[in-house]
Amino acid sequence: AFERFNLTYPSGLLNIYNNNITDAGSVAVRFNGPSANVTIQNNKISNAHYGIEFGCLLSECGWYPHYYDALIDGNEIYGMDIEPGIAVKNVNDGSTLTISNNKIHNNNVGNWAAGIGIKDVIKGIVTIAGNDIYNNTSNYAAGIGIRNMSSPGNVTIERNKIRNNSTGYGIGLKDNN
Repeated sequence: AFERFNLTYPSGLLNIYNNNITDAGSVAVRFNGPSANVTIQNNKISNAHYGIEFGCLLSECGWYPHYYDALIDGNEIYGMDIEPGIAVKNVNDGSTLTISNNKIHNNNVGNWAAGIGIKDVIKGIVTIAGNDIYNNTSNYAAGIGIRNMSSPGNVTIERNKIRNNSTGYGIGLKDNN
C-alpha cells in the first residue's frame, strides 16, 4: 500500500482526503512548492518524524514565490517524534493558510512545536482555529509555535483547545533574530 505522499511543485488543485497514513518514515504528507490550491482533510496520520510538512524555509529553498491557498482540516495526527504534527514553513506572497478542526496529540518532539509549528510568516495570512492539541511534549511549544513573523504577516489563533501537555508553552511566539 502507498503510505506516504511527497508532492513537489504542483500547480492547480490538490486534494488529499480520507487516508490512513501510518509508519511513513520521515514525513507522512509533504507539500513543497508554489502556486497551488491545497486541501488536506479528514486523514489519520500516525508514527512518522513529521505529520504534515508544508512549504520550506527561506534558507532551504531561497526566495521564490510560494503562493498557495491551503486548508488543513479535520485530520487526526499523533506519534510524531522529531517535528510537529503540522509544520508549515514560509507563508508569503499573499498566501492564505487555514489549519482548523484537527486533533493533534501524543507527539514528542525536540526544540520546536509538538502540535502546530509555523516558521517564516511574511506577507501571508494564517488562521489556526478549533484544533484540539493535547498530550504533547516539546522543549519549546507543546501546542502552537510561531517563529519569524514579519510585517505584514498576519496570524490569528482562536478557539483551540490546548491541554494536558507535559512540557513547553501552550502557545509560543519567537523571533529567531
